Amino acid sequence: MLTAVTASPGEEPAAGRGDPGEAITSMRVIREVFGLTRDSKEASTRVRQEIAGQASGHGLTWHTIRKHSQVYVEQLSTAIRATLSTLGAADAPMGSTSGGLIPRPDDLAWLHAAYREALAGGGGVITVWGLDGAGKSSLTKRFASEIAPSGAFGFIRLGRRGLFEEDVRQILQLEGVDTTSLSDDHCQALFRTTAVRFSAVRLLVLDDAQKEGDVSALLPHGSNVPVVVTAPRRLLQTDPGRFRQLGHVTVSDTAAYLRQELPHVGEETAHRLAEVLGGHVESMHHVVRYLSSQPAVDANAFLGEITQGASQVLEDLAEVIDAPRSLPSIVRELYGAVHEDALANAILTTVVWTANSGERPTELVVETVRKLGHAPTELQLRAAVLRLERVGLLTSTATSLAVPRLTARILREFTAADREPVLVAYERAIAVPPKAGEGSLLNILRWEYQFLAEHRVAVATALGNQQRQLPALIALDASDWALLMTDADGRRTAEMYRTTPESLLRARPSAPGWEVVDAGHRRLIAGLASKVYPAIKAGWQSKQSI
Repeated sequence: MLTAVTASPGEEPAAGRGDPGEAITSMRVIREVFGLTRDSKEASTRVRQEIAGQASGHGLTWHTIRKHSQVYVEQLSTAIRATLSTLGAADAPMGSTSGGLIPRPDDLAWLHAAYREALAGGGGVITVWGLDGAGKSSLTKRFASEIAPSGAFGFIRLGRRGLFEEDVRQILQLEGVDTTSLSDDHCQALFRTTAVRFSAVRLLVLDDAQKEGDVSALLPHGSNVPVVVTAPRRLLQTDPGRFRQLGHVTVSDTAAYLRQELPHVGEETAHRLAEVLGGHVESMHHVVRYLSSQPAVDANAFLGEITQGASQVLEDLAEVIDAPRSLPSIVRELYGAVHEDALANAILTTVVWTANSGERPTELVVETVRKLGHAPTELQLRAAVLRLERVGLLTSTATSLAVPRLTARILREFTAADREPVLVAYERAIAVPPKAGEGSLLNILRWEYQFLAEHRVAVATALGNQQRQLPALIALDASDWALLMTDADGRRTAEMYRTTPESLLRARPSAPGWEVVDAGHRRLIAGLASKVYPAIKAGWQSKQSI
């Protein structure tokens, strides 16, 4: 939201022109002061001020920039309020619930229940965690507005220098404290004692905590009201039972949002975009901004691009709209923290490569992981899953493991070398003889694999592959297929196919990305698929009784 506001076209003069007094408070300077550009995002306060002085176009020193800190906060707040009506972004100011918001009824209901429980106990910490850009801030702002519609709640943007200090002051003012003559350090010290005995504030939100110390530093003695913490990963100090991993928005809700924000985009295109975007809120807003701008590519052309290579498209999109970070950069950083854990990597890549939707039954994942050569104990499995959950790359239920759809697409591009061994292990997992009377999905897949054995001779003949282990064409889901063959050296190989309305895509064993299949090969694969899988409809009913 901040990036969008400060990037909005205005009447500011070009750098190096105009009155130096006006240049001090230009949006160009404000972007650098608050770390909203690539150069200033990770910089210290002093370096940001130096960059802002250069951006003014008048060679202003960092001392001069520092003197105007309060002016920057006020001007940025004014710009945000003025822009809300046109942007309708998810990262609106505190308490805003209008325009561009996506419904999250289950998450809101959980927050209300956790709040009531914490309130009855005299306070406590509630944590909502998930990938950056998943919509944590907008969800908690909406929840805070429902709990305290009159505005009797505190919302502190941790790590946002300038905004953080102003948020602390606003909460103290709600409690009747005059902060006019107080320094920032004095306000923060006073806040620590006031938080223990809030009288006006009914809820405190600490947004974007990076570590447990961010919370304890501000609330060393706790608080007498419930505290909601948003974080990119699960924090260890959360009260038992009061933490929730925020998943992505459903395809249907994403499609409804896209149709609302992009009325010129057809219903079918909006739905297909929703399937690709996977409900990642920030990426959705980036796409909406881009497709609403001029000039922008046609929505269908954009859909074709992102289907073939999500990472590059999202990174290019972030560059075009001047967003500080893109989802691929976030996922790359998180994956870097876990990929050296062989078991965690095997679990993650199995989920990612065996279903385009990014969700698989736990027993199927575990069996595939075993075929990859791992022999984990129950404790080791649980620890690996929790490790992936804690960084936000995986969600789990009692029966399934899932990776958000868009995250899964991006991870496929980072883990191309794992594709073939995972698919070969997957085939070995479902090639085990099925058990009579067992109705698990894994067992159903094994019945299907056995049932289709008689068709593999025709597949081998069509492909000219007459090795002892016959080729197998396996449907992974509604759009992705795996073709497994044995080469002359007896090695099992795997290539993937993806069907789209416009074409058939292929990922070869040695290639990192997707390529469009030529007409001749497309007819061959389509012919094989039509011979193999319609047979299930004809003969599956007889197998159900086995």
